[in-house]
Amino acid sequence: MLNCFGIIFILSQYVVINIHYYVKTVVTILIKQSVVKGMTKKKEQFDILKEKMIQFLKERDWEKFHTPKNVAMSIAIEAAELMELLQWSNPEKATVISDQELMSQIKDEIADIVIYTISLGLSLNIDIFESVLAKMDKNLKRFPPKNELK
Repeated sequence: MLNCFGIIFILSQYVVINIHYYVKTVVTILIKQSVVKGMTKKKEQFDILKEKMIQFLKERDWEKFHTPKNVAMSIAIEAAELMELLQWSNPEKATVISDQELMSQIKDEIADIVIYTISLGLSLNIDIFESVLAKMDKNLKRFPPKNELK
């Protein structure tokens, strides 16, 4: 019989697998925005987010709680909360966009995911901006446009 931690682990694995598609889509959008002129400005804006996160954690003395495991679990939990907003429905994009309350909740959950991702990057000294660019380069080679998948 599974204990509470076993169930949480299984659910977190399920969330990670299912969120892959959503993260890939968000990353693709971020990369496309960065490739267009103004990438330096985007990098500077991302650095501002990192500095705000550092300040937020320091002011509360929360760095000690933001271990890689804790933050990775928090990302999975927030991703599950995002999925829960659309659970048991499959609305069209236009329907979701026109629902202001739902959009507000989705924005909050996406922000939570990004905030925890920034925290994880900070704790592991990962330049998330550069990592996303590098991963998109890999994906462009792996999935070239109008060609068969490798």
